[in-house]
Amino acid sequence: VRADRRGELFQIGRSAIALITRDLKGILSSQSTYDVGLVGEDSGDFDTISFYTSSNEPDPSRTGECDLMQVRWYIGIDSGDESVALRRSTVKLLTAITAFQDDLYLIEPVAPEVTALDFRYFDGSAWLDSFDSVQSNTMPTAIEVTLQVTVGPATDYESQIFRTVVYLPIEQIDFNAQKSGAKK
Repeated sequence: VRADRRGELFQIGRSAIALITRDLKGILSSQSTYDVGLVGEDSGDFDTISFYTSSNEPDPSRTGECDLMQVRWYIGIDSGDESVALRRSTVKLLTAITAFQDDLYLIEPVAPEVTALDFRYFDGSAWLDSFDSVQSNTMPTAIEVTLQVTVGPATDYESQIFRTVVYLPIEQIDFNAQKSGAKK
């Protein structure tokens, strides 16, 4: 039983890390006045990160859509039973529906076994616990993703920490210089 749990821990952890990494590797910055950029909030074991990505394949059966979306990763608490779970919230952009409303967001419970989520952001010189690309006018060069996976009954559970560093495929741009027409 314990060996099965260890296998389950690693499968869940690797899968969750792979999904977050896929979204981060497709990260975009529109550099527009209305850009919400990348926003990472430090909330102890329940961090959140929100950004634009192009990580998913477009659905050819749905005309007028592309793979550009806003993604939010977070630990959500189910109000029904107070349990926590890793969640991914998305809204497709550039669709036939242009108004942003809360009901346009697709919220996917990814892994109820993920009980903690932490992000750290490398700005080129230091690791930061939170990040706002709109305020800093830059994107981080890397993001460290740490999550805790817990399986088993409350009286006999096993827990494992998973961590990876994702290097972002973004050229570092001085957004203020670009808006004024100058190059860095």
